Amino acid sequence: MHPDGSNDLVADPALADQNPQLSKFNYKFDGLHFLITDDGGIKKRVIKKGSGPVIDSGWDVKAHYTGFIASSGEKFDSSLDRGRPFEFTVGKGSVIEAWDKGFRGMQVGESAELIATAQYAYGEIGNLPLIPPGATLRFEVEVLSADPPEDPIPIKLADAKSLKDSGNALFKSSNFPEALEKYRKALSRLENTWGAEIYDEIEIRKLKITLYNNVAACCIKTKDMADAIVAADKCVVLEHDNVKAWFRKGQALAGLARFGEAIVSLQKAAELDPSDSSIKTEIGRVKKAEVDLKQREKKMYTQMFS
Repeated sequence: MHPDGSNDLVADPALADQNPQLSKFNYKFDGLHFLITDDGGIKKRVIKKGSGPVIDSGWDVKAHYTGFIASSGEKFDSSLDRGRPFEFTVGKGSVIEAWDKGFRGMQVGESAELIATAQYAYGEIGNLPLIPPGATLRFEVEVLSADPPEDPIPIKLADAKSLKDSGNALFKSSNFPEALEKYRKALSRLENTWGAEIYDEIEIRKLKITLYNNVAACCIKTKDMADAIVAADKCVVLEHDNVKAWFRKGQALAGLARFGEAIVSLQKAAELDPSDSSIKTEIGRVKKAEVDLKQREKKMYTQMFS
């Protein structure tokens, strides 16, 4: 064990020297540890590199850890012993300062050693009976998962509108698969919007109605009728009297030769908008397709048993 409390875990110093992800944090490197604080009160040694985006304040982290008293090497706690990872939000003050600062700059899959003087751990009071007063602590940590904080609602709305507009342009150029991808990405940006202001909730609902209708339209064009029905149903949940949703559901049902259900949906659309001649035309087309199907089936059965 070294005088600062670190031990001889296997580590490649090049992991620290060549980790460009840490450059944004401007940490100094003493040849063995990153100095997370200028006074050296928090140090980190990279044991195994991770990958992906770097963790910063506000990220939700799930990690395994084992904690030791640096001077004696005595283990005082371990999530591994409990068989359950520890979860916390970086920078919220729910953990010791050494963790709030030390996990910044880490990546998923990374293993590291964190060393924290009492100032950044449990202070001169300690946390008896496990941690004596003024103790420097050493942690072996591994990041299992990390999720960035949610974007503010206005940013999500702006992104979703931009994606919708891009999808509309692609739809007009008959690029239906890529338009569908844009619409679905727009819907994904509108997930997890709890806590939105009432005016934002109204805007989100209106945008979702439009997007589900657009998804249904794309799916009909690409012959993905089952997905079109799902999208139309989601639209109807948000706005039961949405003419387009009932119309597109009817089209999709007809595309699956579910003519009876298709006529019910189309008649609902006709009730909501009696002046739309295209709905009446579609009802007539579907009824004819149903008659044609029954005639073909009758002919087939006649041939089978003749």
